[in-house]
Amino acid sequence: MSSEKSIESFEQKQQSIGEPDRMHPISSTNKEDIDEIVYALSSFKGVGQHQLSFGKGATIRILEKPDDNWWWGEINGVQGYIPVNHLTYESVQQMYWEDNEYFGNYGKLKIHHEMLSDQPRTLAYQSAIQKNAQQLRGKRVIDVGCGTGILSLMCAKYGQPSKVI
Repeated sequence: MSSEKSIESFEQKQQSIGEPDRMHPISSTNKEDIDEIVYALSSFKGVGQHQLSFGKGATIRILEKPDDNWWWGEINGVQGYIPVNHLTYESVQQMYWEDNEYFGNYGKLKIHHEMLSDQPRTLAYQSAIQKNAQQLRGKRVIDVGCGTGILSLMCAKYGQPSKVI
């Protein structure tokens, strides 16, 4: 479907659906019915009678995808348009678990020992810093999330910056 037709179809649906019809799905622009679950990345306050409001982490059932920016969905039996840029296929709980799993390990000494013991990795960083030492001379170096500080030390030694933070 061309984007002009899709937008026109979307606008027609918004105009033709009245408040009493919110509880009934609109006819699909797709040949197949869509019925999938997505999750809210962030809260959204719907404007007007056709947009749904929801909080971060809300579970949303998608019924239609009339265009790339707005989908038709259902939350707790109420249907309306939902902005696609607020949605993800991964639950907030799953994202939290993955972040915690990834970043949680940096608080343990074992991971830092493993990284420092990885000679090819450490030597590659050292080589990169040595080859670009001229770019660091007299500058301030900020090493965000420095862990053991090995890269900060290499910058200080080979780059001769004015300051390492």
